[in-house]
Amino acid sequence: MNVDLPEPVPVYVTYLTAEAGPNGPKFRADPYSRDPALLARYFGDGQQQVAAFNP
Repeated sequence: MNVDLPEPVPVYVTYLTAEAGPNGPKFRADPYSRDPALLARYFGDGQQQVAAFNP
């Protein structure tokens, strides 16, 4: 079913590869390879935070 709206509605998409777990953060696979660009944006190209993968 389609509904025509009188004005555009903003849509926000959240892409997460980490979540809170009972023993600390849990890191998931990054199927779209977006983590390296995000790490470079926040920590610089030469400095990356390394986290253990915890499926």
